[in-house]
Amino acid sequence: MELQAKSYLIIITALAIIIILFTYLNIQQEKPITRVDIEELGTCRSLVYNGEDRIDLLFLASEEDTKRFSDTILNTPPYDENKDYFNVFFIPPSDYTPTCEDYKGIAILCSTKENLEAARRCPNDYIIIVKDYPTNIRSSAFSNVVSINKNHENSVIIHEFGHAFGNLAEEYVPAKIPRNSAGNCAADCNEFEGRNDGCYKGCSLAEYSRSIENGIMRTLRTDNYGIYNEMVVV
Repeated sequence: MELQAKSYLIIITALAIIIILFTYLNIQQEKPITRVDIEELGTCRSLVYNGEDRIDLLFLASEEDTKRFSDTILNTPPYDENKDYFNVFFIPPSDYTPTCEDYKGIAILCSTKENLEAARRCPNDYIIIVKDYPTNIRSSAFSNVVSINKNHENSVIIHEFGHAFGNLAEEYVPAKIPRNSAGNCAADCNEFEGRNDGCYKGCSLAEYSRSIENGIMRTLRTDNYGIYNEMVVV
């Protein structure tokens, strides 16, 4: 009987240890990622951290370029009034140097398999890659990847992020209206429902109209989205 009691005690103790261990592991898995957790990953650097459940912007760029372009985003309406919704991370060139394609001598495209794999080191909803190209090579956006020529005006990030984040179409002509466009190029200005600065012909297609005469989706000489496009972004 004494031997049997000892056996039961050993089994109960072992089960208790297993339960405690699984409980601890589950708590660790459910624990939200923190800035300390991120920095412990090594190559993932945190520039702006506002907590979990935020929009994570990841730059494959130097800290200087990350600060330059993230500051431009977060200090431009309507992002400036919503900056607490964003985190900013970066992976510096010393840890990973992204490679991009020169598309027909027109634009840079950085949505490569290698870059997407490297981006897995950091939390990311949008990946912004900054590269040094001649000024005649345009920046671009494809899906959630923004490819930036660092020799362009700061406003280029507002334009390209408008594509990636708001799915805004080009407001110059000619261009292609993306699938599931935000509607900033309208066949009829009544589609803006009064939330526009005006009505101006030429928005990706010559027969379509835009809601602002010269907004950021048309020219880099401004950082103004216009009333309708700001509403879309918000």
